[in-house]
Amino acid sequence: MKLGTFFKAVWAMSGKFLKTWGILLVAIFALGASLYALNLDYAHFKESMKLQEQRYEELNKQYEESLELARTALELTNKHYQELSKQYEESLELANTALELTNKHYQELSKQYEELTKPHTQHEEVYDKLVRLDMKIIRANELLYMPQAADDDIEYIEDLKYSLSIVESLRDKAEEAWLKNDYNEADKIFEEAYGILNDIAGPGGGGIPSVTNIDDIMTPQGRLTEKVTAESNDGKVELFLAKNTIVLDEKGQPVRRIIMRAMEEPPEPPSASKIIGFAYDFTPDGITFDPPAQLTFTYDPALIPDVVSKYSLVIALFDAEAGEWVNLVSTVDPATSTITAQIKNFTAFTVLGFIWPVPPYIQPAEFTISGLTITPTVVDTGESVNISVLITNIGELAGTYQIALKSDNVAVATKDVSLDGGASHIVTFTTSRDVAGTYTIDIGGLSGTFTVRATPPPTPHLNWWLIGYLIAAAMIIGTIATWIYTRRRVLRIE
Repeated sequence: MKLGTFFKAVWAMSGKFLKTWGILLVAIFALGASLYALNLDYAHFKESMKLQEQRYEELNKQYEESLELARTALELTNKHYQELSKQYEESLELANTALELTNKHYQELSKQYEELTKPHTQHEEVYDKLVRLDMKIIRANELLYMPQAADDDIEYIEDLKYSLSIVESLRDKAEEAWLKNDYNEADKIFEEAYGILNDIAGPGGGGIPSVTNIDDIMTPQGRLTEKVTAESNDGKVELFLAKNTIVLDEKGQPVRRIIMRAMEEPPEPPSASKIIGFAYDFTPDGITFDPPAQLTFTYDPALIPDVVSKYSLVIALFDAEAGEWVNLVSTVDPATSTITAQIKNFTAFTVLGFIWPVPPYIQPAEFTISGLTITPTVVDTGESVNISVLITNIGELAGTYQIALKSDNVAVATKDVSLDGGASHIVTFTTSRDVAGTYTIDIGGLSGTFTVRATPPPTPHLNWWLIGYLIAAAMIIGTIATWIYTRRRVLRIE
């Protein structure tokens, strides 16, 4: 090969080689410019991340400060509650002391009053006994003229006339003793007179009985052909039997008459109760009613003690076998001062009023809300905000309170909180907003605000390892392609 030809080939190859590398260098320069631009974006991204970290630290600091304020508020609230509890106990102790002194003073005054009014009271008591005895004598005389249902009543009437003559004589003697202020002698005479009246009434009863004959309106099977209303002599008790009621005695035979008598010494009422008015014994024993009869008592409101509520009144029957009073389902009408119940048989009946003990005053559950905290107060859209309050039951009884979170006067969440008396609890609501702006919240009258900012667009993420691999691959491929191309040119020239 000639030397000139070789240099020409080399020159041609050099031109191609320089041309190829020139293109490659331009590509590398363009790639470098792109990498530089990407590096600027990465620096901006690092700066943005640094700002985000600073903002996170600020928010965390705000949260810790808010939490510390909440703890301080809780401590102050508990301290204030303890002080109030101590003041309440001191006030209650003073009130109890004052009440004891008042009761003691009242008892002393009552004792003095009784001593001053005792003679006058005895005079009035004996006079009242005279009046009651007169009333019983009048009722007994009325019984003498009552139509009788059988001949065996004649003997009863004769005994009644004789006994009444004795009672009337004793009544006059009692009045003489009363006028002489000999109250003890008058009481002895009354006792003898009432003993005779009790004998008239028969065993188990005191006072003059009322008799209602029903045999003339009853079928042989014991069915009433018309309604019957039987009344006591004092008009306080009424027994109503509807038409077609079947009235039978303990042997299954029709009943001829219904007898009521007031009891002078009724069985003792249950504990924590009082007999209002009189108890009445109904005979004959063993009578049954089908359907039940309606029994109505008319009570005197003035006889109801202050410690007894008129709404606690019931009609009770005396169970002789058990030896106790049994309450019946009763209906009270305070407007007419009557009480009504259904009965199926005869025994003793009365009206019972129950004494309801007055318990010491206990403060009911009462709730207070304090210590509103909002954390954080500035968030981006979609981020959560924690809103907390301290709720305290300042009462003595346990209770449940429904607490509501309101946003711009609209309830967005509720929670039910149950607390014992004197207990406290922190209630936390979590909320978020998708629209930027300032929001006002309210819990139990405590209000506050938080701000929602628009979220900045996300910064692009660069994969620097991939970019490095692509650049290295481009350089290797370019080098190999240039070497192959040059090698072929040399071989052609040779």
